[in-house]
Amino acid sequence: MAIGFLWYGPFFGKVWMRESYWTENELAEAKKGMGANYFMSFITALVMAIVLEVLINGIGINSVTGGLKLTFIVWLGLLATVKFNDKLFSKNKSITLFWIDSGHYLAVMLAMGAILTFL
Repeated sequence: MAIGFLWYGPFFGKVWMRESYWTENELAEAKKGMGANYFMSFITALVMAIVLEVLINGIGINSVTGGLKLTFIVWLGLLATVKFNDKLFSKNKSITLFWIDSGHYLAVMLAMGAILTFL
């Protein structure tokens, strides 16, 4: 959640808003009812971490480098490809938005991979 706060805030927030066609007022209004969305986002991140843990332990990875490599491969082969198909078949999704959103998941997954193999 902290990575998402930084990613969609100070790091890429303004570009993401422009590429997603949000105005400041629309986003402020939408944030009022986002509690359930943030909770569900936490749950999906927890599921992602559990799946990465199963993969890391199942393969027997025991180094941070190994965890980062596996996480990158999983991101590239599963998540980035799905997000790119979303971009291809969605109206008004730019390549910039693809990179912002996919990059966020890469950062989150790499953090998870590092933490899970470090513990």
